[in-house]
Amino acid sequence: MDVAYSGRFTATADRLEMSRPMVARHIESAEVWLNTRLLHHTTRKVTLTTAGEGCLPEIEQWLAQANRW
Repeated sequence: MDVAYSGRFTATADRLEMSRPMVARHIESAEVWLNTRLLHHTTRKVTLTTAGEGCLPEIEQWLAQANRW
């Protein structure tokens, strides 16, 4: 969850070479799949919700495993 560290959808989109709406869609899909809101965002910054803080270590493990394949 690069957005959790960068604090901005645009910064993540630039780093991953994808559009900002695509990053938002991926986050939304994760939130739907996990049935919880992961991020709180304003016009200036993005922060993790309490649920997002709890889910982040597990999500990072999933991503690490996926990158090994």
